[in-house]
Amino acid sequence: MLFKSDGYDSQTIVTAMKTMVHMHDIFRVRFKLLEKTQYIDATGSDHFYFLEEDISQKPQEYIQNLMLKLQLSIDIERGPLFALGLFHEDSGSHVYFVLHHSISDAYTFKLFLHDFKRCYYAAEKACSYKNSHSYSLKDAALLFESYALSRRCDAAKAYWRSKLKTLNNSLPVDEHLAALERKERDASAMSWDLISKNGLKQLKKIVEGKPYTELEFYLTSIGGALAEWAQVDYMILKLCGHGRSDAVFGQLLKRALGPFWTTVPVIVESGERLDLETRISNVVAQHKNMPDDAGRSYELASLENVELVKSPEVLFNYYSKFHDDVVLEKGFGELSPYFVDLNRHKNAVSGYSLVINLRNCAGGLNIQICFNQREFSQAKITELYEIIVDEISRGLVHYQAAVAAHD
Repeated sequence: MLFKSDGYDSQTIVTAMKTMVHMHDIFRVRFKLLEKTQYIDATGSDHFYFLEEDISQKPQEYIQNLMLKLQLSIDIERGPLFALGLFHEDSGSHVYFVLHHSISDAYTFKLFLHDFKRCYYAAEKACSYKNSHSYSLKDAALLFESYALSRRCDAAKAYWRSKLKTLNNSLPVDEHLAALERKERDASAMSWDLISKNGLKQLKKIVEGKPYTELEFYLTSIGGALAEWAQVDYMILKLCGHGRSDAVFGQLLKRALGPFWTTVPVIVESGERLDLETRISNVVAQHKNMPDDAGRSYELASLENVELVKSPEVLFNYYSKFHDDVVLEKGFGELSPYFVDLNRHKNAVSGYSLVINLRNCAGGLNIQICFNQREFSQAKITELYEIIVDEISRGLVHYQAAVAAHD
C-alpha cells in the first residue's frame, strides 16, 4: 500500500495499470480449476478491478469493508486476479493493491511496484514507458523446469545434504494446543513497532564499513532471540526469496513476474552461547559458502530428500527494500500507515510454525509474527517479541559504544 501527501490521480492510475496489463501477460492469466489448466485471456477487459473512494472521516469498519470489497473482486477463473483501490483523505491519497498469490509473491511485488511507478510517471507526463525485457510466467517456469531436470545443481544439493543432515529445530510448542487439529483458519498475526526512524539511521551508520549488511544484523538478532526463547543452542531460519535472481542457463530471472520464491536455511546461534560479532560472522560465512544457485538448489534438494525438511520451521521475510529502492525514489510516495494493519499474511503460516516479517513503515521498522493458535498462545508470541527487542537493543548499544570508543 502506498501513500502520497499530494495525492494520486485516478485516471493516471488507470492508464498506468492498462500499460502494466499490456506489458505483463501474468495479469491476463486465468485458471480452469476443474481441468487444472491455465490460459491467457487475450481479449477480455476485466484484467483489473479499480475502486476509488473518499475515506475522510470514515470509521475503521467502513475502510475495512472497502478492503474486503477489493479482495472479493478477485476471481481466479474469470478474472480479475488483481485489484487496486484509491482512497483519499485530508492528509493525502492511499493506493491499496490486491494481487492473487498465483500471479505474484512478496519478491516479485518489488518488480510490480518498480514498473507501476514508471508507468504512472509516464502516464503523468503523457509519454510512453518502454521497460527492459520481463520474462513471462510461462518462460520462467520453463527455465526452472530445464534447470531441475539438468545435473547442474547436483553439487549444490550435496552441499545441502551435508550441511543440514544432523540439524533440527525445536520450538516451545504448547503441547495442549498442538494436540488439537491444525486448521488454516487458526492462523493469526501480531505486529509491533521494532526500531524507530532514528534507530534505523543509527544502524545504517553502524554497518557502514562492516563486512555485513543490515539484513544479517537483523537475521542474527532474531535467530538468537528465537534460540533463547526455545532454550536451544541454535535456530534454523529460512530466508524467503533468497537466490531468486540467480541466472539459469544465462537467463536472469529477477525480472520474471510470477510465484517463484525460494527459501534458504540459515543457522543462527543463541546469544547466550556466542557473542554478537561471532554469530554475525558465522551468518556471513554461511552466505558466502552457499552455492550460487542456493535458493533453487535447496528447494530441489528438499523435494528429493525428505530428511532435509525440518519441522517445525521458521520463515523470515525482510521487506525494507520495497521502501528504499522502489517507493521513495523521486518522491513517488511511501508506504501507507495502513500497510501494517492490512497486510497480515495470515495464510503464510500454513506451511510453517512461525513466519516473521520485517517491514519499513513510516520511516521505522515494524515486526510482524504470524503463528498458528493451535501451537502458540498470544502470551508466548509476546514473550518472543520482547526477547527480540532485547536482543536488537543490546546489539545497537554494543555497536554505539564501540563507535563512541573509536571516536
